[in-house]
Amino acid sequence: MSRASSGGPGGHRARTRERTRTELRAVARRLLAEHGPEAVTLRAIGKELGLVPSGVYRYYPSREELLSAVAGDLYADLLARLTEAAGPLPPGPRALRALAAAYRE
Repeated sequence: MSRASSGGPGGHRARTRERTRTELRAVARRLLAEHGPEAVTLRAIGKELGLVPSGVYRYYPSREELLSAVAGDLYADLLARLTEAAGPLPPGPRALRALAAAYRE
């Protein structure tokens, strides 16, 4: 079995693991948005994805680490939206208004 197919860097296992981590964060993010922080439990997330709660720990050692990863995703999304909003505009009041509108959105 080659390293790429067995789970070496960029291999199938690594891609599957990253896909699962992304799905876990997406479910956590949705639960957070729809029901608040108390709804974000490893049990609820695992149930939705067909994992036992202990299976979630293979991907995130704690609820706090999962929530930290979700926060990182949210900040990355915000940065991308702000960069896109102000990107074509020269610095000045128009760019500031575009940034404020994107931030509020």
